[in-house]
Amino acid sequence: MAKWGLWTAHRYVWAGAAVTRKVGADGRLLKRAWRTRSENAVTEANRIRARRPQGIWPRVLGWGCIGVALVTAINPMTWVQPTVEVSAYSGLAPESPGRSIAISSPQYDPSSAGFHWPAGEVSGPYRLVILAEDYLPIAEFDGIEGSTFCPDPESLGALSKGERYAAYLLATHEERAVKSPLISFVWE
Repeated sequence: MAKWGLWTAHRYVWAGAAVTRKVGADGRLLKRAWRTRSENAVTEANRIRARRPQGIWPRVLGWGCIGVALVTAINPMTWVQPTVEVSAYSGLAPESPGRSIAISSPQYDPSSAGFHWPAGEVSGPYRLVILAEDYLPIAEFDGIEGSTFCPDPESLGALSKGERYAAYLLATHEERAVKSPLISFVWE
């Protein structure tokens, strides 16, 4: 069927048929009258447009929109935290990479049942907060010095083996409170 369609479509092709013709075989113009603009119509349209110039506000508004777009491109807003509560088993929602995060997240070491983080980022004591599956605090440890902390088993009596928990660090950096990103770990 396609072969017959191509044959009939190209059946009446002659040399020069691809060029748009302006005059038909009988000598009449092939342009439609409404598309042909006369010199008088063009000069009259220009005269009318010159009598009613455009106001300044569209130009100012346009430049303002371009300015807002540039500011947004250079300094974008941080993304919004999800507000839907989910189980800890489905993984953690990513933390916002906002300007308030100045310290690295703690790492959980199952062999020593302790936490460690890079040393020297923040001077002063740390505070480790451990969260349950529903992100409610279970345990908080204040006044941690150094970059390693192994909680004693008596203080973590609420933690069950094989369960998933979350934790983060709080500290003071340059006279403001900073928080590390949230981590997820399985207590062993």
